[in-house]
Amino acid sequence: MSDDFTPDQKRYLEGFMSGMQSARTARGLGPLGGAPGSVPAKPSGPDREHAEAQARTVAAGGKLVDQEKWKAAEHPFDAYARFKQQAEAGSYPKPEDNFRWRYHGLFYVAPAQNSYMC
Repeated sequence: MSDDFTPDQKRYLEGFMSGMQSARTARGLGPLGGAPGSVPAKPSGPDREHAEAQARTVAAGGKLVDQEKWKAAEHPFDAYARFKQQAEAGSYPKPEDNFRWRYHGLFYVAPAQNSYMC
């Protein structure tokens, strides 16, 4: 199998991406992948209201608890690969990782044992 696209495949992909960009522009969205050095977009998705409420709290001089900071920093699903590495290495979790692993139903049971419980 060749590493390069055929001319037909290249034309198809160029047309497809051109159409995607036209549709995004018509909806008032920026280019795919964002412009280099662009400012991150406002939060979206199901957590949007929560992220906006947290931003208002911080802007008003309030403080967030560590767990809220950890949730905003990294989603538990995104940390799963690191969880597997820590489990294989037998290393102890940091407090923020211990919080994230609970999302997967795993609880670190120290000081009773140096292990996890499901």
